[in-house]
Amino acid sequence: MSRAWIRAKKSEFARDLLRDFCLATRDFTEIFAVYEATGSIDYLALRQLTGSVMNKGLLWRLKDTSHLLLRGSATPQPQFAEDARLDSLLDWALGYIFHEVVKIREDAHQHENYVPWVQRLQDQPLTALERQHVDSMVDVLGQTRESLAREIARVRRIIAECIALFPHVLRKYHDSQLLARFLFSQEDLVQEVFGEQHAVLVEILYEDEPQLLYLLAAQSLRQGGWWDPARQALARAQALRPECPLVQEEASRMARMCAKHPAARRGAIA
Repeated sequence: MSRAWIRAKKSEFARDLLRDFCLATRDFTEIFAVYEATGSIDYLALRQLTGSVMNKGLLWRLKDTSHLLLRGSATPQPQFAEDARLDSLLDWALGYIFHEVVKIREDAHQHENYVPWVQRLQDQPLTALERQHVDSMVDVLGQTRESLAREIARVRRIIAECIALFPHVLRKYHDSQLLARFLFSQEDLVQEVFGEQHAVLVEILYEDEPQLLYLLAAQSLRQGGWWDPARQALARAQALRPECPLVQEEASRMARMCAKHPAARRGAIA
Protein backbone atom coordinates (compact mmCIF):
# COMPACT_ATOMS: atom_id res chain seq x y z
CA MET A 1 0.00 0.00 0.00
CA SER A 2 1.38 3.40 -0.96
CA ARG A 3 1.68 6.20 1.57
CA ALA A 4 -0.42 8.41 -0.71
CA TRP A 5 -3.27 5.88 -0.65
CA ILE A 6 -3.08 5.59 3.15
CA ARG A 7 -3.12 9.39 3.54
CA ALA A 8 -6.16 9.63 1.26
CA LYS A 9 -8.02 7.02 3.32
CA LYS A 10 -7.15 8.29 6.80
CA SER A 11 -10.54 9.88 7.45
CA GLU A 12 -12.21 6.60 6.54
CA PHE A 13 -9.76 4.64 8.69
CA ALA A 14 -10.45 6.92 11.67
CA ARG A 15 -14.18 6.25 11.35
CA ASP A 16 -13.60 2.51 10.96
CA LEU A 17 -11.25 2.41 13.95
CA LEU A 18 -13.78 3.95 16.32
CA ARG A 19 -16.67 1.93 14.88
CA ASP A 20 -14.91 -1.43 15.15
CA PHE A 21 -13.61 -0.63 18.63
CA CYS A 22 -17.14 0.16 19.81
CA LEU A 23 -18.58 -2.99 18.23
CA ALA A 24 -15.82 -5.20 19.64
CA THR A 25 -16.12 -3.67 23.11
CA ARG A 26 -19.87 -4.24 23.12
CA ASP A 27 -19.28 -7.90 22.19
CA PHE A 28 -16.62 -8.28 24.90
CA THR A 29 -18.95 -6.83 27.49
CA GLU A 30 -21.67 -9.36 26.64
CA ILE A 31 -19.31 -12.35 26.48
CA PHE A 32 -17.58 -11.49 29.77
CA ALA A 33 -20.87 -10.75 31.56
CA VAL A 34 -22.27 -14.16 30.59
CA TYR A 35 -19.06 -15.86 31.75
CA GLU A 36 -19.14 -14.15 35.13
CA ALA A 37 -22.84 -14.93 35.58
CA THR A 38 -22.83 -18.55 34.41
CA GLY A 39 -19.22 -19.72 34.32
CA SER A 40 -19.60 -20.46 30.60
CA ILE A 41 -17.55 -18.57 28.03
CA ASP A 42 -18.54 -18.47 24.36
CA TYR A 43 -15.58 -19.91 22.46
CA LEU A 44 -17.31 -19.62 19.09
CA ALA A 45 -18.06 -15.93 19.63
CA LEU A 46 -14.43 -15.31 20.57
CA ARG A 47 -13.23 -17.23 17.52
CA GLN A 48 -15.53 -15.15 15.33
CA LEU A 49 -14.17 -11.95 16.89
CA THR A 50 -10.56 -12.86 16.24
CA GLY A 51 -10.90 -14.85 13.02
CA SER A 52 -7.93 -16.20 11.07
CA VAL A 53 -5.45 -15.08 8.44
CA MET A 54 -7.81 -16.19 5.66
CA ASN A 55 -10.98 -14.94 7.37
CA LYS A 56 -10.18 -12.02 9.64
CA GLY A 57 -12.61 -11.25 12.42
CA LEU A 58 -13.68 -7.85 13.71
CA LEU A 59 -10.84 -7.63 16.22
CA TRP A 60 -8.22 -8.63 13.65
CA ARG A 61 -9.51 -5.95 11.24
CA LEU A 62 -9.43 -3.42 14.07
CA LYS A 63 -5.77 -4.23 14.70
CA ASP A 64 -4.94 -3.91 11.01
CA THR A 65 -6.76 -0.58 10.68
CA SER A 66 -4.94 0.68 13.74
CA HIS A 67 -1.58 -0.16 12.20
CA LEU A 68 -2.49 1.62 8.96
CA LEU A 69 -3.78 4.75 10.67
CA LEU A 70 -1.56 5.10 13.71
CA ARG A 71 1.86 3.70 12.83
CA GLY A 72 3.91 6.56 11.43
CA SER A 73 6.79 5.66 9.16
CA ALA A 74 8.62 8.96 9.56
CA THR A 75 9.99 10.79 12.59
CA PRO A 76 7.35 13.40 13.52
CA GLN A 77 8.14 17.08 13.73
CA PRO A 78 8.67 18.27 17.33
CA GLN A 79 5.30 20.03 17.51
CA PHE A 80 3.55 16.76 16.62
CA ALA A 81 5.63 14.49 18.86
CA GLU A 82 2.93 14.15 21.52
CA ASP A 83 0.30 13.22 18.92
CA ALA A 84 2.64 10.57 17.52
CA ARG A 85 3.24 9.09 20.98
CA LEU A 86 -0.49 8.98 21.74
CA ASP A 87 -1.11 7.33 18.37
CA SER A 88 1.52 4.71 19.21
CA LEU A 89 0.00 4.10 22.64
CA LEU A 90 -3.46 3.50 21.18
CA ASP A 91 -2.03 1.27 18.46
CA TRP A 92 -0.14 -0.73 21.09
CA ALA A 93 -3.25 -1.01 23.27
CA LEU A 94 -5.46 -2.26 20.44
CA GLY A 95 -2.83 -4.79 19.40
CA TYR A 96 -2.51 -5.92 23.03
CA ILE A 97 -6.27 -6.49 23.24
CA PHE A 98 -6.18 -8.65 20.11
CA HIS A 99 -3.41 -10.91 21.39
CA GLU A 100 -4.94 -11.10 24.88
CA VAL A 101 -8.29 -12.15 23.40
CA VAL A 102 -6.51 -14.85 21.37
CA LYS A 103 -5.26 -16.23 24.71
CA ILE A 104 -8.77 -15.97 26.18
CA ARG A 105 -10.10 -17.83 23.14
CA GLU A 106 -7.69 -20.72 23.69
CA ASP A 107 -8.40 -20.82 27.42
CA ALA A 108 -12.12 -20.79 26.58
CA HIS A 109 -11.63 -23.80 24.30
CA GLN A 110 -9.96 -25.70 27.14
CA HIS A 111 -12.61 -24.53 29.61
CA GLU A 112 -15.53 -25.57 27.43
CA ASN A 113 -14.11 -28.85 26.13
CA TYR A 114 -11.63 -30.28 28.63
CA VAL A 115 -13.21 -29.25 31.94
CA PRO A 116 -16.51 -31.15 31.39
CA TRP A 117 -14.63 -34.31 30.39
CA VAL A 118 -12.44 -34.27 33.51
CA GLN A 119 -15.44 -33.46 35.71
CA ARG A 120 -17.28 -36.49 34.33
CA LEU A 121 -14.19 -38.58 34.97
CA GLN A 122 -14.09 -37.37 38.59
CA ASP A 123 -17.54 -38.85 39.21
CA GLN A 124 -16.50 -42.32 38.12
CA PRO A 125 -15.03 -44.98 40.42
CA LEU A 126 -11.28 -44.64 40.03
CA THR A 127 -8.25 -46.47 41.26
CA ALA A 128 -5.84 -44.64 43.53
CA LEU A 129 -3.43 -44.14 40.63
CA GLU A 130 -6.20 -42.81 38.37
CA ARG A 131 -7.48 -40.50 41.10
CA GLN A 132 -3.98 -39.11 41.60
CA HIS A 133 -3.69 -38.12 37.94
CA VAL A 134 -7.25 -36.82 37.65
CA ASP A 135 -6.77 -34.61 40.72
CA SER A 136 -3.60 -33.23 39.18
CA MET A 137 -5.49 -32.42 35.97
CA VAL A 138 -8.28 -30.72 37.93
CA ASP A 139 -5.67 -28.52 39.59
CA VAL A 140 -4.33 -27.45 36.18
CA LEU A 141 -7.84 -26.69 34.92
CA GLY A 142 -8.37 -24.54 37.99
CA GLN A 143 -5.33 -22.56 36.94
CA THR A 144 -6.95 -22.10 33.52
CA ARG A 145 -9.97 -20.50 35.20
CA GLU A 146 -7.64 -18.20 37.10
CA SER A 147 -5.88 -17.30 33.85
CA LEU A 148 -9.21 -16.45 32.25
CA ALA A 149 -10.10 -14.11 35.10
CA ARG A 150 -6.73 -12.34 34.86
CA GLU A 151 -6.91 -12.05 31.07
CA ILE A 152 -10.44 -10.64 31.17
CA ALA A 153 -9.36 -8.10 33.79
CA ARG A 154 -6.42 -7.04 31.60
CA VAL A 155 -8.64 -6.60 28.53
CA ARG A 156 -11.08 -4.47 30.53
CA ARG A 157 -8.26 -2.32 31.83
CA ILE A 158 -6.79 -1.78 28.36
CA ILE A 159 -10.25 -0.99 26.95
CA ALA A 160 -10.57 1.73 29.60
CA GLU A 161 -7.19 3.11 28.51
CA CYS A 162 -8.33 3.09 24.88
CA ILE A 163 -11.49 4.99 25.78
CA ALA A 164 -9.34 7.64 27.45
CA LEU A 165 -6.93 7.80 24.48
CA PHE A 166 -9.42 7.89 21.62
CA PRO A 167 -10.50 11.54 22.05
CA HIS A 168 -6.90 12.77 21.88
CA VAL A 169 -6.01 10.57 18.91
CA LEU A 170 -9.15 11.45 16.93
CA ARG A 171 -9.07 15.20 17.50
CA LYS A 172 -6.97 15.67 14.36
CA TYR A 173 -10.00 14.32 12.44
CA HIS A 174 -12.44 16.82 13.94
CA ASP A 175 -13.31 18.07 10.44
CA SER A 176 -14.09 14.58 9.08
CA GLN A 177 -17.63 14.23 7.79
CA LEU A 178 -17.36 10.44 7.97
CA LEU A 179 -16.38 10.48 11.64
CA ALA A 180 -19.09 13.01 12.52
CA ARG A 181 -21.69 10.98 10.65
CA PHE A 182 -20.76 7.86 12.60
CA LEU A 183 -20.86 9.74 15.92
CA PHE A 184 -24.33 11.05 15.06
CA SER A 185 -25.82 7.94 13.43
CA GLN A 186 -24.44 5.52 16.04
CA GLU A 187 -24.68 7.80 19.05
CA ASP A 188 -26.33 5.13 21.22
CA LEU A 189 -23.51 2.65 20.52
CA VAL A 190 -20.78 5.19 21.26
CA GLN A 191 -22.52 6.29 24.46
CA GLU A 192 -22.92 2.67 25.55
CA VAL A 193 -19.20 2.01 25.14
CA PHE A 194 -17.78 5.35 26.30
CA GLY A 195 -20.23 6.02 29.13
CA GLU A 196 -19.32 9.20 30.96
CA GLN A 197 -16.36 9.66 28.61
CA HIS A 198 -18.72 10.27 25.66
CA ALA A 199 -19.07 13.92 26.62
CA VAL A 200 -15.27 14.15 26.90
CA LEU A 201 -14.91 12.66 23.41
CA VAL A 202 -17.21 15.29 21.88
CA GLU A 203 -15.63 18.11 23.88
CA ILE A 204 -12.06 17.27 22.87
CA LEU A 205 -12.96 16.71 19.21
CA TYR A 206 -15.07 19.83 18.72
CA GLU A 207 -13.95 22.02 21.63
CA ASP A 208 -16.26 25.05 21.93
CA GLU A 209 -18.09 24.30 18.67
CA PRO A 210 -20.12 21.13 19.39
CA GLN A 211 -22.54 22.04 16.60
CA LEU A 212 -19.84 21.05 14.11
CA LEU A 213 -20.41 17.38 14.90
CA TYR A 214 -24.02 17.61 13.71
CA LEU A 215 -23.28 20.05 10.89
CA LEU A 216 -20.66 17.75 9.38
CA ALA A 217 -22.97 14.77 9.83
CA ALA A 218 -25.80 16.67 8.12
CA GLN A 219 -23.56 17.54 5.19
CA SER A 220 -22.43 13.94 4.75
CA LEU A 221 -25.97 12.59 4.97
CA ARG A 222 -27.30 15.22 2.55
CA GLN A 223 -24.57 14.43 0.06
CA GLY A 224 -25.52 10.76 0.29
CA GLY A 225 -29.19 11.53 -0.26
CA TRP A 226 -30.29 10.56 3.27
CA TRP A 227 -32.64 13.51 3.69
CA ASP A 228 -34.49 12.66 6.91
CA PRO A 229 -31.34 11.87 8.93
CA ALA A 230 -29.67 14.94 7.39
CA ARG A 231 -32.50 17.16 8.62
CA GLN A 232 -32.34 15.54 12.05
CA ALA A 233 -28.61 16.20 12.29
CA LEU A 234 -29.08 19.79 11.12
CA ALA A 235 -31.79 20.30 13.75
CA ARG A 236 -29.31 19.19 16.44
CA ALA A 237 -26.77 21.72 15.13
CA GLN A 238 -29.40 24.48 15.06
CA ALA A 239 -30.45 23.67 18.62
CA LEU A 240 -26.87 24.16 19.80
CA ARG A 241 -25.83 27.21 17.74
CA PRO A 242 -28.61 28.65 15.56
CA GLU A 243 -26.52 31.78 14.96
CA CYS A 244 -23.56 29.86 13.51
CA PRO A 245 -23.04 31.04 9.90
CA LEU A 246 -22.08 27.55 8.72
CA VAL A 247 -25.24 26.09 10.24
CA GLN A 248 -27.34 28.80 8.62
CA GLU A 249 -25.63 28.17 5.29
CA GLU A 250 -26.36 24.45 5.48
CA ALA A 251 -29.99 25.15 6.39
CA SER A 252 -30.34 27.39 3.35
CA ARG A 253 -28.68 24.84 1.08
CA MET A 254 -30.92 22.07 2.34
CA ALA A 255 -34.02 24.24 1.91
CA ARG A 256 -33.06 25.00 -1.69
CA MET A 257 -32.49 21.33 -2.44
CA CYS A 258 -35.80 20.37 -0.87
CA ALA A 259 -37.54 22.96 -3.04
CA LYS A 260 -35.77 21.69 -6.13
CA HIS A 261 -36.03 17.93 -5.56
CA PRO A 262 -39.39 16.37 -4.54
CA ALA A 263 -37.56 13.31 -3.21
CA ALA A 264 -35.80 15.51 -0.67
CA ARG A 265 -39.13 16.88 0.59
CA ARG A 266 -40.44 13.33 1.03
CA GLY A 267 -37.32 12.25 2.88
CA ALA A 268 -36.49 9.63 0.28
CA ILE A 269 -33.01 8.55 -0.74
CA ALA A 270 -31.94 10.50 -3.81
